[in-house]
Amino acid sequence: MRITANWLGRIGQPRAEFGVEVAGAGDVDGDGFDDVIVGAYLWDGNESAEGAAFVYRGGSSGVESAPLWRGESNLVGWHFGRAVRGAGDVNGDGFADIIVGGPTFADSPDDGDFRPKAYVYLGSPTGPSATPDWEVQSPQLGDRFGRAVGTAGDVNGDGFDDVVVSAYFHDSPLDPAHIDAGGLAVYLGSATGLSTHHDWFVVSDDAGAGLG
Repeated sequence: MRITANWLGRIGQPRAEFGVEVAGAGDVDGDGFDDVIVGAYLWDGNESAEGAAFVYRGGSSGVESAPLWRGESNLVGWHFGRAVRGAGDVNGDGFADIIVGGPTFADSPDDGDFRPKAYVYLGSPTGPSATPDWEVQSPQLGDRFGRAVGTAGDVNGDGFDDVVVSAYFHDSPLDPAHIDAGGLAVYLGSATGLSTHHDWFVVSDDAGAGLG
C-alpha cells in the first residue's frame, strides 16, 4: 500500500527537531477550519537552540504550506517549542488558543539555574497573538516545568477552558528526600484569560517518579 501525505511541512533548517511535537491547535483564526501547531525546539533564530513553534492554517484544500504564525524565545538554549498543544478557548472569545512550553528556560544565556516557563497565545481573526498573553515560570530550579502542556478542558464548569502543565523533575516540598517526584499544575481560564497562580497542583509521593 502506498501512502501519500496531504501536507508536508518544512522549515529549511537541519537538526532543528521540527516536528518533535505536532498537535491540533483548534481554529485559532475563526475561519471555520482547524489549524496545526508544530514544535522545533532546537531551531536557531537570532540565538542558538532557542526553539520555535509554528502554526499552520487549515483550509478547504487542507493545511497551508507557509506558517500563519511563528513564536520564538530569542534566548540561547531555551528549547521553546519542546511542548506544543492547543489550549482550548481560555478566555471564551470564540477563538482557539495555543500553549507552548520551554522546559530549559534560563534567566540569561549564562545562567545555569533553569527556571522553566509555559506561555499561552490567544487566538484572533489574524491568528495567535505576536506576544504571549500569559506566562508562568516555575518557582523551582530545573524541574522541567513546561515539558508537557495542554488543555485540561473546563474543569470547573464556568465556560472557560483551563490548561495543565507538567514539571516531571519537581521536588516534593513536603519531603526533601522526594527529589524528582514530579508534579502537575492546572490554571483556570476566565473572561480575562488564565490565572497566573495554579488552582490545583499535585506532586508525587515517590522520589524519582517523574509525575507528569
